[in-house]
Amino acid sequence: PDSVPLTSYFNRFKHTLATTMLTILMTEVQRLGIELSAVDILEVGGGYGYLPYLLTAFCDQFSVPLFRSYTIFDMSYMSQLQGWYLAGVLPERVAVAMLAEIGESAGEVIPPATVNLVGTESRNWYMRHWRILPDGTRDRTPVVALACDSLNELSLDEFAWYMWALSEGPMRAEVLIYSHGDAISDKADNQQKLAMLSASFRSVGVAQGLEGYSRQQASGAAVTEPTHAESAQ
Repeated sequence: PDSVPLTSYFNRFKHTLATTMLTILMTEVQRLGIELSAVDILEVGGGYGYLPYLLTAFCDQFSVPLFRSYTIFDMSYMSQLQGWYLAGVLPERVAVAMLAEIGESAGEVIPPATVNLVGTESRNWYMRHWRILPDGTRDRTPVVALACDSLNELSLDEFAWYMWALSEGPMRAEVLIYSHGDAISDKADNQQKLAMLSASFRSVGVAQGLEGYSRQQASGAAVTEPTHAESAQ
């Protein structure tokens, strides 16, 4: 509106979107019958890091045990911005690990932290070693994935990588909360993306432009590992 400064209107809109997304997240966690403290949260594209801050503030205000971990996948320069922002707003007990530029030389151990900021260059490394237990098996703590307008901004190949990782790969999510938005310029790509999405997730409701998806057995062919993605056992 003309009477509201643009930055104020934008921030208010983003806050409303974030609170709606977190409301759906808490509803789905309750539906799964688990505590938030037993959940690993994955966010694809995290802006400047507002969602983990808002969720931490909610947990503190209402004495809810904090999520087990929160990972943001983003471009490396955005991971740097998120690290700067979250270092200034999160309480000291919430450790933040900057994994924007870690590569294969980092070995097989992910630094322990509550919030992990993973840049594109570190994505495959992180996925391979994420939640690996000392006996070599993978921890299967429930995963909830969030994507606010970011998945639909990706190329079809990048979208396919995330769909594989979240539905069939090591980071398989019980729930995906996804804002489709209007950012997809190629309508043909949009249809292919929605087909991949519906192959492994079923819709569990829509609220203010956000849609919740629950993992399901695919009615058709499952999303297969993209050829350019490195596999993780």
